[in-house]
Amino acid sequence: MTFVHVAIMVAVLLAAMVASMLYYGSRGKKKMGEMLQAAARHLGGETTQKSRMHYPHLVATVDGRPVEVFFHLSEGHRKTSDIVYLVATTPTRLPAATLAVQEGYFTKAPDKGPFNAVAGDYLAGLMPGRYVYGTDEAHSMSLFENSGVAPFLAALERYPNVVLGPDAITLGKPYGGPRDLEAARLEQDLHRLTGLAAHLEARASGDAQTPAASSEGNTANAFSGA
Repeated sequence: MTFVHVAIMVAVLLAAMVASMLYYGSRGKKKMGEMLQAAARHLGGETTQKSRMHYPHLVATVDGRPVEVFFHLSEGHRKTSDIVYLVATTPTRLPAATLAVQEGYFTKAPDKGPFNAVAGDYLAGLMPGRYVYGTDEAHSMSLFENSGVAPFLAALERYPNVVLGPDAITLGKPYGGPRDLEAARLEQDLHRLTGLAAHLEARASGDAQTPAASSEGNTANAFSGA
């Protein structure tokens, strides 16, 4: 067998691999689109998907608030693979950004790692089970010490990455398959997301209840079915 024959065989194998990746990639995105469409109908929203090679995007209104659900492709930690993230977000206004990440999920050392440059300093002891970073230490600490945020985040525990502010609340998790897009489950997550946004806005305007009362009132409603 000559070098030319070997080169042709390698080229054919590579072409087959690429074709297989494209096929299974498009089939997976098609399934995501179908499930997100079902969730959109359940929520009274709509989805867009440019083609079977693109990820779908959902837009809806939940509890009177606009929400979006979409996918984000993030480079793997060791740059050997990409991670598809499921993202849900709703707009809000907060004085600064606070990042709450599941303990031990993204980095072993809470006071080191990639978050500090973009999310501020690590703030110790604010919530069991999550590392909290903030660009404004006083604001971030007040969210957990005075604003009753921890119970909301506890109900959103399957989202290891939660960004609070400054212009939106954003939930993120590695996409775990069709179960993540089940209409009832996604609706529950979005109600919790909008409940958290409404709670923080009420706090900012001074209209919210005390943290203890909130955990028995608005919080209990937002977390129903937990």
